Amino acid sequence: MAEVAHRIEAPGRTLTTTFITHAHAAHYLGLESLRSRFPQAKAVALPSVVAEIKATSDAQRKTWREWFEGRALDNTAIPEPLDGDTILIDGHGIRRDHAE
Repeated sequence: MAEVAHRIEAPGRTLTTTFITHAHAAHYLGLESLRSRFPQAKAVALPSVVAEIKATSDAQRKTWREWFEGRALDNTAIPEPLDGDTILIDGHGIRRDHAE
């Protein structure tokens, strides 16, 4: 996650939002690390994705700890349900229904 954070900061960008596209652990286990580096940034996902993360995160975290012998990121952060139907990226609106 340190490399990801460095790539965000290097060109002088400001991370405002992390969009979690789906509930696979590889897509959200690093949220706590990003939040510690970018505390002002929020994490969002479609409401259906948030519900699936809540329902499966304990099992996925356990599986990843076993697969990576305790070295996997152990995230407990849950993204907020996205409100509205558009995500702004560098001032450009992207409709969220394309992510489902």
